[in-house]
Amino acid sequence: MLRRGLTPVAAGLALGLAAAWIFARALAAQLFAVSPHDPWTYALAAGLLALAALAACADPREALRR
Repeated sequence: MLRRGLTPVAAGLALGLAAAWIFARALAAQLFAVSPHDPWTYALAAGLLALAALAACADPREALRR
């Protein structure tokens, strides 16, 4: 069940990180005290999304109930 649920998550994270990296220059003016290509920011955002997806895939009935 985890592999079925996390495969699209991994693909979405890869595409999202690539798009964020490409469009970071356009959004640089809106960032405060963060570099447009800060690896810690990308890693933290991807990690939090992956953790939320893992929690949802671990017990889908509980995730759907809330």
